[in-house]
Amino acid sequence: MPSDISLGQPRIRDLAAAAMLAAGVAFGASEAGITDGASAVDAAKRYLKARCTAETPCHFKPEHEGKQWRVWVQLTKRSPASGKPAPYPGGTLILYFGEDGSLKRRLEGD
Repeated sequence: MPSDISLGQPRIRDLAAAAMLAAGVAFGASEAGITDGASAVDAAKRYLKARCTAETPCHFKPEHEGKQWRVWVQLTKRSPASGKPAPYPGGTLILYFGEDGSLKRRLEGD
């Protein structure tokens, strides 16, 4: 029976699927890397997605530091009186990201 012979051999379809998966993982990894200020800000936004919203937007300032990217983040709160989001004391974060997009260090600022 021919089906018994093909069980021990990889099928072209399976190889093609594995190749596509590997290519997708490699593409995703290159997208996660930090190459410039915009990608550093994107990494900070992903990290702070729960804190930086339309209700309480954040302001980002990226800086390149050696092999890392430092992103200054100013958090905001909504003041009940004015209804506008405003920065507040202690609402500054400094995030350090490696070239691969991983968070290396997080500091709370004033």
